[in-house]
Amino acid sequence: MRHSFVLLCASGSVESLPTGNICRQDANSAKKKMNSCTWRSWRFNPRVFKKACVTVFICGSLLVSAGEPIEAPPTQPPGTLERRGVLSPQEKMQWLIAIERIRSLPRPGEIQNGPLNAMVSDIYDLSGNEKEKIARLLEAHHAELLKKAAQWEQEARAIRDAYQIKLIELLPSAKRETAKKLLDFSQSKWISPLEYENNANEAFIAERNKWKAFEEKNPDKKEEARESMKAWSANQKERLRQQEMETLKGLVDMLSTEEAARLDKFNRNRIVPQPEKK
Repeated sequence: MRHSFVLLCASGSVESLPTGNICRQDANSAKKKMNSCTWRSWRFNPRVFKKACVTVFICGSLLVSAGEPIEAPPTQPPGTLERRGVLSPQEKMQWLIAIERIRSLPRPGEIQNGPLNAMVSDIYDLSGNEKEKIARLLEAHHAELLKKAAQWEQEARAIRDAYQIKLIELLPSAKRETAKKLLDFSQSKWISPLEYENNANEAFIAERNKWKAFEEKNPDKKEEARESMKAWSANQKERLRQQEMETLKGLVDMLSTEEAARLDKFNRNRIVPQPEKK
């Protein structure tokens, strides 16, 4: 099978060239043009240079998308943020691929290849009763997967706890008990960002629907409903902020002043004092 890609030439034209199958006539023609170009006749043209840079960039992108191997970024030396516990770029990619394979795994009866995404039941003429049975079957499959996901989370927590015990043993003996309490408290308060956003959105939608129903029953009190919704939003935002502050305070209270200062450096919302203007 022949594959081709679009090459943006430096002159601004667009050509479609077959990869690995350039004819001899075109090759000879290109060779003559190259021989006719001498250093004496060459002149720097900023516009041509700019287009050439764009050409190189696009060709490189096309080669990567065509399946060329991507050189892995150099690993950072021990002691950097990655080595202290945050995943390196390679480890992140391995983890994301593993999660994505589970998330996008074709469902029972699903055809999923490139641009094609359909159910096998879409191909054949089915009765309403048959379609209803298939829908119920897919719902049962979804529920079964959610149970497996919860089971997987419990297993992942057990693995985490086992390795966490080993990690704590590597800390100074005088700090191990405090470190265990610190980690237990932190992980008991943990919530995934997606779950956090989903909970906040669901609460907002429920409150909004309540006040919409109130407006429909009391058309003359629309302004009251809108002000009440604004007040609820402000209170909800402050409540969530207070929860975060209480968690952070609980962590800091377990540490010495110096240790708390080190921890605060990793707080993305910390207030950094600005230098005084002279």
